[in-house]
Amino acid sequence: MNKLRIGVVFGIVTFALTACTSTEPKPEPLKLIGIVNGFNLDSASVAQQVNLSVSAVKPDGNLLENAVLLNPNVPLGSVYPFTVSNNIVGGTAYKPTKVTATTCGSISGISSGAIAAVIALDATGSMSTNDPIPNSNKTQTSRNAASKLFVNRMSVSDTALIGSFSSGGDFPATSPNLALKLWQDFSSDKILLGTAIDNATSENGGTNLWDAAYDSVKLAMTQTAPNKMAIVLTDGEDNSSMKTPTEVIALAKANGIKVHMVGLAITNADMLKVSSGTGGTYSFAGTPLALKGAFNGIFNSTQGAGCIKLAFEPPVPEGVFIRANLNFTTNNESLTTSFLLIF
Repeated sequence: MNKLRIGVVFGIVTFALTACTSTEPKPEPLKLIGIVNGFNLDSASVAQQVNLSVSAVKPDGNLLENAVLLNPNVPLGSVYPFTVSNNIVGGTAYKPTKVTATTCGSISGISSGAIAAVIALDATGSMSTNDPIPNSNKTQTSRNAASKLFVNRMSVSDTALIGSFSSGGDFPATSPNLALKLWQDFSSDKILLGTAIDNATSENGGTNLWDAAYDSVKLAMTQTAPNKMAIVLTDGEDNSSMKTPTEVIALAKANGIKVHMVGLAITNADMLKVSSGTGGTYSFAGTPLALKGAFNGIFNSTQGAGCIKLAFEPPVPEGVFIRANLNFTTNNESLTTSFLLIF
């Protein structure tokens, strides 16, 4: 009512102000950002299918929770298959003719409760090439920064254990473990955990990967937190373990432990087998800088993540990489992100 009277009495002034302000562009509201946290193979499916863990990041940096995923699709024109040999990207004869995307789980809330995570870091000699320690400063390695990112996102009710593994290296396993050297027992103290990550950053010895993974599962079993997991980072093939991937899967499944595998500059079918067989995720970090995204994705999967199932026709041959775009709708917003798969 007041606005109308002012318009009548001061019509010219009001018009001038309206004309001025109406041309000013209104800032668009900030939108969600879609991300793929990692993936695993759908072991329950007869056909070759992949489960993507996806999240939506809100403008404040927090994750969207308790939301429905709709209309997932992978544009066929965005699918880029390739191979990698000796760190050189090459072509492949494989060309998918169809990619089907379906929702296999809506975005959850933080319903799984407190986290108890075993972080097992590769400390073998090959890390000196793939994630070297610059100027003897362990804090400047990417695996150090990625592990601390995970720890710093933990709540006061979450705990983590820090360990490293290498056979014949500088730091032998802590008894009775087969491979894992313990630097910090389960704790929520981020200062203690950060110091332990610094100490665990090393590069000497062979790769007893599956012994370390088995140790990690056994240590996670000692905790009562509802969300127990093992995060295992490596850059190499196992060459000195007594345990096998099958034994790791059996122990983890029997005790409800998810094993998240992170491969640094390496593709490993057994790592994908273990993560898929335990309900964890597999993440491939082609470069050290990609490790932050991998560890971030693992944490996201515990806070607010949904599931999108992909089926490729014809099936993707082993050893082929797939990079593509993913579209989906959630919270009335259409999101687009990219993902990388390894078969």
